[in-house]
Amino acid sequence: MSLLSIIITISHDQKHPDSLKQLDQLITGLSSSRDTEIILYDSSEQALARHDRPCRDLTGCYYHHDSGKHHGQPGALINQAVSKATGKYILLLPPDTLLAPSLIAALPKHLSLLGKEGAHAFSLYPCLYMAPAYYDQTVEALPEKFNGISQDFFQGVTGKGTCLSVASGALLLRRHWFIAIGGCQARYERHEYARIDLMHRLAAYWPVCQKTEDYAVDIQSDTPAGELGFRRYFSLYALPQLFKGQFLVCRQREDTSPAARQQDVASFAQVLSKGAAGCRSINPGSIKASSELGRRMLAPPFSSSIPPLSQKDFIQTLAVRHGLNEDDYPGLFIPQHDGKIGEIGERATKKGLASLIKRLYRLPSRWLKRAETT
Repeated sequence: MSLLSIIITISHDQKHPDSLKQLDQLITGLSSSRDTEIILYDSSEQALARHDRPCRDLTGCYYHHDSGKHHGQPGALINQAVSKATGKYILLLPPDTLLAPSLIAALPKHLSLLGKEGAHAFSLYPCLYMAPAYYDQTVEALPEKFNGISQDFFQGVTGKGTCLSVASGALLLRRHWFIAIGGCQARYERHEYARIDLMHRLAAYWPVCQKTEDYAVDIQSDTPAGELGFRRYFSLYALPQLFKGQFLVCRQREDTSPAARQQDVASFAQVLSKGAAGCRSINPGSIKASSELGRRMLAPPFSSSIPPLSQKDFIQTLAVRHGLNEDDYPGLFIPQHDGKIGEIGERATKKGLASLIKRLYRLPSRWLKRAETT
């Protein structure tokens, strides 16, 4: 039994030689982690030949073929991959991403912190989408360029990093809690909303603060400050990691199935309309009511003594703690909706010391302590 199982799912459209080469680069970077197994789960109709498998020569890397049974159901595919894992914790990774070296190096410490936080805790790592031309030119040298990429994004340079996504990032959590909370739902046709649905349930039982009034709104943006609703709420989990340089990068992709996305949007809207019922586990029998997880499941979803946080204040506070002046690093602040859907506002302005102290006081101490220690 391993401490950590890294879950990577692939399908037929990720079997292009360039994609397999990048996957090999991803797995090689992860293989140095101690007490770790890598599960590569293939849902395409034809299995990869042994000499084409990225993990063929690595100890602790296991390839499983699904024979296309769950093609078009990314949630069911992730669940099947997790069923092959033995680790106490799982790290869910998209197949076409690369991890910052600082994220890989921090994983042991993050596992220790999650153990102290409780069985229901998780860590979320954002993904920075890169312009295709720049990504293709630099993919092999990316491990040495991660720091510069994040700096460019902070500075508002859009020629390299085009947008930041929370839903497409990496998720670290306890395997037993993933199973108990119902895993990923098979109703979604795209990875994005299978992950969003899972995040919605995980956040309900480990809230960073109370839900905002606009939580059900689905407004996506190239920058965290431009997002609204549940996406903005989820960003509160991921932004501390971004400021520490613990993120992923991915090649910007075109949306080839807008109809599938709209179907997923409608499906998740139905989940949100159910309120607390939409957060409940479909596997309550997999945990004991007297256990820590059982007590967590009996608690009201999103119950928190912390009022809704201002994301703008949260970003500004993190920037100050990491020595970033927002005048020099506007990338996280613009565009801003200022709470009004579709209306672009001005970037954040400087505030005085008294305001800064007030913001620092309002932020939950556990999130700031984690940012300091990871």
